[in-house]
Parts: sequence; structure tokens; C-alpha cells
Amino acid sequence: MHLELGSRAHASDPGALDRFLLAGPNPSEQSQVWIFRTEDEARTGSPPAGPSGRPPIEYAGPAEDERAWHDTIERLASDADYRAAVFLRIAAVRPAEDGEPTMEPPYRLVVERPYLVQVASHNPHLGTNVIGEARLVPLYDELATAVVVDQSAGIPREGTVDILVAPIVGGPGWLEINVSIGVDLLPAASLGWVAEGRPEGAADEADTDGTGTPGSAISRAFGLTPVDPVAEAAVRAFAVAVESGMGAELRVRLLRYLRTIAPDETRLTEAEALALSELDRFEDARAILADVPLDSLGAEGRATLLAAILRTKGLPEPLERVRMADLSRPDSFRLVLGASASLPAAEQVRLSEFVVARLLSDDRAAAWLAATMARDLPAEARARLARLAADLDTHEESTR
Repeated sequence: MHLELGSRAHASDPGALDRFLLAGPNPSEQSQVWIFRTEDEARTGSPPAGPSGRPPIEYAGPAEDERAWHDTIERLASDADYRAAVFLRIAAVRPAEDGEPTMEPPYRLVVERPYLVQVASHNPHLGTNVIGEARLVPLYDELATAVVVDQSAGIPREGTVDILVAPIVGGPGWLEINVSIGVDLLPAASLGWVAEGRPEGAADEADTDGTGTPGSAISRAFGLTPVDPVAEAAVRAFAVAVESGMGAELRVRLLRYLRTIAPDETRLTEAEALALSELDRFEDARAILADVPLDSLGAEGRATLLAAILRTKGLPEPLERVRMADLSRPDSFRLVLGASASLPAAEQVRLSEFVVARLLSDDRAAAWLAATMARDLPAEARARLARLAADLDTHEESTR
């Protein structure tokens, strides 16, 4: 178990805190975990724990935040158990665009908008050899989040490290920041958030770059590679064709040509897959998109990939990969729901159980179940869906 005081908290009297913890209510005689409950507010320990029985803890205000954190580290670093520890914390979170203000927790992010996470490092106790070897290793849900960190840059003894984060789908998200030293992987800091979808219209705008071509706002905002003028010219040329009302068959032929000019441009790859999907060439669409990293695809591209998988290969394995599509977006919801009709009845039920329980709001879950139950399904499948709908109704009643 990992316990910590917040960065703004410190023991005003370490000796009194030790006595307070030893006198406090532990789960068992062997336990070293102290539990403080609000009903223990007036408890007096033996020896007395302090006024009103509260632990001798003081809290620093926001202006003293950094000083309190440094003081805590300097006290811990003198302890043999922490002498080799690496201390990091989340110092700031803000939208990656220049001039945007720092956000306050709890963090509510916007899907496909990039954010700059500043991770502070204060490790005056570590030797040069340890600092030189240490590397940041982020752990995160790759189906729901795009993360970019320069792992080769290492960790400063005193300073900050920038990490770029962008939610791919709506809902809760997390980032764990670990430190690699030799063969050890040590947890150092963590960040959590809830991602919300963009308003309709704004979401479509986020998927384009002024050319009318779908693409990843995340990858472009991260600026991982310099702009390729040839690729940009090819994207603009395709945008002109789209605006002229060119049909899907002609768009595929044009994109095949443009992709020979800019073979690494994922926006053109995604656009070809979308056109192939319009032509019901789902196997070809799936094959093209399968080789593109998810965080290089726009929301429409990810939904198209999932729909193509459902139509050609059945449910993805593991089923968690359904989360690649942001079903909070109406267009993605309709596309995936329509593709689910091609699944065998048992798989339609399994998919419905997963998305209703894990991914959809109550109103969207009701719409999903209504559409699925309207299909020609065996009695057993319909009965399972009916039970799912009844459970949903019960949940809706309990939350009113």
C-alpha cells in the first residue's frame, strides 16, 4: 500500500504525529495503516493526540505549495528508505495552445484537444549518475489517450519536464508517470481527468485543418514532425476535389495518386479509408486503417476502423478495443451502431452489454438498445437485451 501526505501538508510536530498514529484505530494489531474518521474528531488518545483529537498536521496555502513540497522532500531524503527515491509531482496542467491559463483540479478536458502537463522535479539528494540514468516512463490507456514525452531527455535535478496529453475519447482518463532507473520502474506521480466531447460542429472543425480533410488534431498540435510542404500541397489538392462534390469512387482514384506523392500523410490514408467505406469496401478500409496508429487518426477515422472491423471480422479482441471509437459523438454512434447489425446475434448482445455498461450515457444506451431490439433476433438474444433494458430503466429511476 502507498500512503502520502498532500504536497500542502506537513507534520507540525513529527513526534506528536508518531504518537497519534500509534494510538489511532488500526484495522488490526499488525497493521501500520492509520484511519482517521470524522466521528473520531473528539477522540483523545493515550497519550493525548492533541486538541480535539485531530492529528498535528498543518496545511500550506497555494502560495506556499512549492516550499511545502521541497521541505517534505528534504526531510524524507535524509531517511535511508528514501535516499534513492525520485520525487516528481504534477505542477501545472493547461491547454497546449500559447497563452492559455493554467487549469485547476478537478481537471475536465476536451476530447482531441492537446494539453501541456508540467511535471516538477526536486531531487537535490540524488547523485549525478542516478539523475543521468533516470528516464520518464508514462503509463496510460492507449485506446483513450495520446501521450508524447521525450524519454531521452531524462529528468532534471531541479526543474520541469513537459508531457503532452490529449484525450481520444470521452470519459475518465489517467496518466501514471514512472521513473526507470536500471531495471527498476518506480511510480512517481499520477494525473486523472474527465474528458468531455466537443460541441457538435466544433468537433468536426477539430478533425480538419482548414483543408476539409479529416485528420488528427492531436498529432498536428503536438508538432512531432516538421511540416512537409509536398504533403500539405497534396492535402490541399484533395480538399479542392472534396469541395467540388467529387464522388467516392473518383476520390479513391485521386487519393491513390496523391498517396504516391505523400505516402506517409495519414490524413490522405484516412480519407481513402472513409471513401472506401462509403463504397461498402469495408475489408479494404479496415486493411488501410489497421496500419495507422490510433492517435494519428481523427474521430471519424477511428469510428470507421471499428465499424469496418465489426463488418468484416466480428468483435475486436479484446473487447476493450471498442473504446477506440468515441460513441459520445452522434456520427460515430450511428456508424458503429449500424455496423453492429452485421454481427451474429450473440455478438450483438455481447457488444450491447459492453457499451451500455461501460461507454454510453443512459439516453444513448436506450437508443442503442431500442435499435438493436428492433432487429430480427432469436428469442434468447431478445430476452437478454430486454433484461438489459429493464436494468437501464431501473437505473434511470434511481437517479431521478
